Amino acid sequence: MRDAAEDVRAIAEHLEIVEFAVVGVSAGGPHALAVAAGLPDRVTRCATIVGLGPFDASDLDFFEGMLPEDAEEWRAIGSGADHDEDRAHEEMLAWVDSLRTSTDMPVRDRDMLVEAFSEALVPGAGGVFDDELALTRPWGIDLAAVVCPVTVMVAEDDADVPQAHGQWLAGHLPDARLVHVPGGHFGPRDEEEEQLLVWATRPRRELNPAGPS
Repeated sequence: MRDAAEDVRAIAEHLEIVEFAVVGVSAGGPHALAVAAGLPDRVTRCATIVGLGPFDASDLDFFEGMLPEDAEEWRAIGSGADHDEDRAHEEMLAWVDSLRTSTDMPVRDRDMLVEAFSEALVPGAGGVFDDELALTRPWGIDLAAVVCPVTVMVAEDDADVPQAHGQWLAGHLPDARLVHVPGGHFGPRDEEEEQLLVWATRPRRELNPAGPS
């Protein structure tokens, strides 16, 4: 997970961006925290939206409140069991196809996920497995090194990443605020996320450790 910081440093230097905020959604939450921990001189603010907590945290029940099928998948990944990548690829593609007609999330979010996952799965399931393995291994970062203000957003009805994950993160970060929003893992929460992005992208001189209201 800590390697994300050097990846983002390379991108920022290529684009000549000195300071920036980082925001991660779901499995992107730990990556955002890794960047904030690894680049404290460049990251002005950080936010996680329905972000995962550490798989190996002794004081977090990773599976409590999680959908049984999700918990089963995470346990299998964490156990290091061998995976049939061809079969997994077919199952992932079938899931993406099922999303195309889903009514469980806003159309804009649904279309974004279909486009993103379709592109990601072109070379196979290997990239997904890499991400999942990184999430179930020690992150290799010290959350105490995240010195910028952080907002941790949790969804009240989230059964993919239960609220306990965000509560754990907020309790282990030096300068964090926990924000509760209605809905499940996929929202809808357009207004709340827009407000969060406005807060995240304010210049460093305007920083307010209290976070968004």
